[in-house]
Amino acid sequence: MAVTQFSELGEGRTKTDKAGSGPGDPPEFRYGRQFLAKTNLKLETEDSVLAAGGIFLGSYHPIYPIARCIGRKASRVPETLYAWHCTYEYTTKWAEIETAEDPVFIRDKVSWSTRFIELPLVVDAETGDAVLNTARDAFDPPVMVEYGLDVVTIEKNYEQFPGFLRDLRNTRNDAEVTIRGQTVVKGEGVIKSTSITDELFHNAQLYFKATLEIILDPLFYNRACLLNDGLNEFYAGDENDKRRILIKGSATERPLPLDVDGAVIDSVDLPSAAVILNFDKFAAASWSSIGIPA
Repeated sequence: MAVTQFSELGEGRTKTDKAGSGPGDPPEFRYGRQFLAKTNLKLETEDSVLAAGGIFLGSYHPIYPIARCIGRKASRVPETLYAWHCTYEYTTKWAEIETAEDPVFIRDKVSWSTRFIELPLVVDAETGDAVLNTARDAFDPPVMVEYGLDVVTIEKNYEQFPGFLRDLRNTRNDAEVTIRGQTVVKGEGVIKSTSITDELFHNAQLYFKATLEIILDPLFYNRACLLNDGLNEFYAGDENDKRRILIKGSATERPLPLDVDGAVIDSVDLPSAAVILNFDKFAAASWSSIGIPA
């Protein structure tokens, strides 16, 4: 590191006249810290001098932790080549760092929205029974229902390129996670999309901004729930004797419900005896490496 000395010169404190945003809000306090930096390179830059100080946008004040850094600058001392004057501004109001470009250690952004999808109704939402007509057949075309699903968008910054996020697309959470205080049970969330910027540089800090879109599916339509039916059966449940299902001696033209052993279900036992098969559309994966804001 070309910066050989970084020493604090002093600090000032001011109290703003602006009242708080609500009843009883405390006034805003601002703190200004002054440093002298010395370097052994003539071509030192402001970014490299500030980086050597180790104080970044959003850093807490060392004595007054309620205040955070909202601005910093460095300028070469007049008529010198190796000395820099550095100024850091802190405030007890953080709005400025919440709306500015986010360096790595600033609070992650989480937003919630709704996505509507239309799905066939295969089981009754209350009873869990298969949706069949009075002749114990599935509806054709099926009954379609519109469902609203929560979509969580997370914006997060990383010091290193988070290429691992691409491998987590189309995966379910393999364990319970918490997003901003909201519990997402195992398998309920699906990461649908990810985007990663090219490298960004802000306040002498290199970082990458990533955006993840997670769909929360409490109805578990990220699983395929299908009525177990078909045109063929294992006759009497014998998997070595597969036959076309016959109705009064003729091959059925419509799929009929099948039992777990592959035999056709007698119509008098429907709908309670109907079998619903479940298949995972997305693989389960650990999301622990993401650093989801809890």
